[in-house]
Amino acid sequence: YSRMSQLDQIVMYRFNLDDVIAPRDSAWFASYDTECSLLPCDVLPMEETQGYIDDYLGLKSLNEEGKLVFEELPGLHMEFFPEDIVNMAQKYLK
Repeated sequence: YSRMSQLDQIVMYRFNLDDVIAPRDSAWFASYDTECSLLPCDVLPMEETQGYIDDYLGLKSLNEEGKLVFEELPGLHMEFFPEDIVNMAQKYLK
């Protein structure tokens, strides 16, 4: 946790057609409701997960400091295109 809190920023990408990761929003630290006993289960946004509330990884602290960035790309799981890589580098690697 202490090392994560030292980061300047965390940029999280999800893919709008991802069919590998379930739930798709887990790319942004969302998760299925752990109290769910009947399928389909609701997806809890990151801010409603116990790990976030208890700040296990430091995500809550980082979020409160404006250091979390949520991005979405079109396509399937990890389907980066050359222009995506260039755009990411230009935007976040300074």
